Amino acid sequence: MWRVTSTGGMAMNAGTGFMNLLIGIIIIAIIGYFVFYYYQHKQKKDISELQNQREDLMAVPVADTLYTLKNMNLTGQTRRTYESWQATWQTITRFSLPEIEAAIISAQQANERYNLVKATKSIDFAKQQLKEAKRNIDKVYKALQRLLDSEEQNRKKGEDIQNDYNELRKNLLSQSFTYGDALDSLEKRLSYLELDFTKFHTLSNEGDHMEAKDVLSQIETEMTELNDVIKQIPEFYKEIKETYEPQVEDLENGYQRLLSEKYLFNDIDVEADIKAIEDLIVSAENSIKGIKLGDARKELDKVKREIDQTYDEMEAEITAKQYVDSHIQTVHLQLEKALKNNRYGALEVDRMGQNYILHNNEEVKIAEFQSQLEEEQDKLNHYDEQLADNAVAFSLAKDYLELLLKRLTDIMHQQSDMMKQLATLRQQEEAIKTNLDEYEIELRNMKRHIEKANIPGLPKSYLDLFFQTSDMIEALNSELNRVRIDLPVLNAKDEAIAKQIERLEDLTDSIVDDAHLTEAMIQYANRYRLDNETIALAIQQSLAIFDREYDYSRSLEIIEKALAKIDAEAPQNVRQSYQRDKANRVL
Repeated sequence: MWRVTSTGGMAMNAGTGFMNLLIGIIIIAIIGYFVFYYYQHKQKKDISELQNQREDLMAVPVADTLYTLKNMNLTGQTRRTYESWQATWQTITRFSLPEIEAAIISAQQANERYNLVKATKSIDFAKQQLKEAKRNIDKVYKALQRLLDSEEQNRKKGEDIQNDYNELRKNLLSQSFTYGDALDSLEKRLSYLELDFTKFHTLSNEGDHMEAKDVLSQIETEMTELNDVIKQIPEFYKEIKETYEPQVEDLENGYQRLLSEKYLFNDIDVEADIKAIEDLIVSAENSIKGIKLGDARKELDKVKREIDQTYDEMEAEITAKQYVDSHIQTVHLQLEKALKNNRYGALEVDRMGQNYILHNNEEVKIAEFQSQLEEEQDKLNHYDEQLADNAVAFSLAKDYLELLLKRLTDIMHQQSDMMKQLATLRQQEEAIKTNLDEYEIELRNMKRHIEKANIPGLPKSYLDLFFQTSDMIEALNSELNRVRIDLPVLNAKDEAIAKQIERLEDLTDSIVDDAHLTEAMIQYANRYRLDNETIALAIQQSLAIFDREYDYSRSLEIIEKALAKIDAEAPQNVRQSYQRDKANRVL
């Protein structure tokens, strides 16, 4: 029973699966049909659109335009251009358009046979060819239209330019007086324009409208240039007449006036410069006459520079004369002052040389100053004579006076520095004498300080230093009393004595302090003497060195070490007490 039921269920499940599969296949088939139908229908629309585009291209009236141009009797460049575009159109009609038609038919047939892949390829190829053909046809049609319209455009533009030319010629002739010698060249330019107009009309009548257009463009350019020239020429003449010619006349008058006032010009030929300016103006006028306005502009710019330079040269001489007139007396006074300073300097060097050995070649320098000043005096006198005889340019005299003033200032600075240096010699001598007096006082004070300390004696090294210092003072004092003294040497010895005195003062204070501290330490240590043999022995050793060897530093060291062993704070307390007593004594 159970087995029969199971077999029947399996049969039912198999039947259901088959039905589902069948339904799925039917659905897919239906979807596939609709997709196929959709793409086939879309391709038909694309093919129809391509046919419409091809018909639109065929509707462009290129052939009609070519026929019209063919009957216009074109020549020259226009004819060649026409033939070139005609050849392009023939290529399109013989090759491009048939290829497009064939691709459209192929797509249509493939679509009807349900070969959608082939139809798609043909449609894509037709689209590409149509796009390229449209671009080429538009290009040909526009070019042909330009050719077709060129005659009318040239006619209108030619009339406008002809009117401008007539107005230009009228103005030129009515105002001919403003163009001076350039009128002939301007009229010649007008005649050239007339020839160009004739050429334009000839080409137009012959049907070469493109070449005629080029000629018309050339006429337009030449008209623009001629208009600019006609505007500029009166300005050039005005610039010459109102600016440069009056300036040249002013230069000539100014130059003659300066000559009458006895001015000279060194290495400058003003008359030749003015003549060169006049020649430049003539050259500029010739350039204007020949309508070479670029050359004229360069020449007039050079005229301006040359005029300015000549003015500057003349002005420089006037300024130089003013300088010479206002400074020559000052230069004489400065030279006399420098000579006077040198005479005083020579006396001072001689006087100081009797008392001091001089190390800076003062006598040689004074002699060099004198030689230079006398040479400059001769030159200055020579310039005075030349100025009085009007035999030298003021600019040269000015340059010399400026240079001489600079030299005199330099010499007087050196003279002043020398006198200041000589003046310090006496001061240095007095300073050394004052120092010697102070050194002797300091030695006496140190001696009294030692005596007041009431010490048993002094170390040999101290006595040697003391007497050596005393001998150095005596020797320096002796050298100061010589007829001529060598201050650099004496200053060095004075500095050495100062160092010795400083060293001796430190040593004196050290000896007295060590001696007094030793006595204070021994006095403090006596309280331990009876009970401590080490202290007793240290006191004995310290006193022996103190009284017989006078080595107070070593004596202090022995007692201080021994005292510190039994009372660590004792040495410091003794020192502080001594310093307080010493400070009170000073106060």
